[in-house]
Amino acid sequence: MPYRRLPNTDKARVSALKSALEMWEIDKNSNQVFSRELYYNLKLFLPEFENAIIFQKESYTNQVNNNKKYKDSMNKLKTYLSHFLQVINLAIVRGEFDAKIREFYRIKATNSNIPLFNKESDIIQWGEKIIEGEQLRVSKGGKAIYNPKISVVKLHYDNFLEDYNHQKTLKNINLKAQNKIAQLRPKADKLIVNLWNEIENSFKNYSPLIKREKAKKYGIVYVYRKNEKQIKLDGVLIG
Repeated sequence: MPYRRLPNTDKARVSALKSALEMWEIDKNSNQVFSRELYYNLKLFLPEFENAIIFQKESYTNQVNNNKKYKDSMNKLKTYLSHFLQVINLAIVRGEFDAKIREFYRIKATNSNIPLFNKESDIIQWGEKIIEGEQLRVSKGGKAIYNPKISVVKLHYDNFLEDYNHQKTLKNINLKAQNKIAQLRPKADKLIVNLWNEIENSFKNYSPLIKREKAKKYGIVYVYRKNEKQIKLDGVLIG
């Protein structure tokens, strides 16, 4: 005996709700299949649910589309920060600067390692340290680094912060959209269960086979258990 399978995806939920609504509006006898109260609840809920799904897809697409620009901005800044510190190290090796100038950038004088900048927080913190450190050093009479200039580093740092905050905003919008759908799903599932219960009950006086065929028109999905066989009627497989 096949059993009805409730939707487990948002697409299937929408399809189930739409099928019931469309049959009500097509079949003049539909008001005898499920209640008018359910019909109005369905008419009210379905657009809200569909719009939430559409908005979530759009917000996810915006986040994904912006991600390349964001990654490019991040990688460019990482390169500039790394090159700036490499220039400092090379100048120290050549004897042009004393190793103590590293302390302007909040680095130990004996530490010649270049940070990995693995996290966004690392990039932001190191960008701040390097920019502020160089500006302070030069203000105290130190010779400026010209390749790359700190003004160029700061330009890429500011661009990255802007892209970082924009991407963060897009991510939050998508997360809120996902949460909205998550809040609506239980209501959709409850509505579908109530619909399907009323629909099946309206056809209870028919044989199981005819009952399922009629119920399917209203969006109820039936599936066969393993090893169960479908019945052929006039050469067509039916449930």
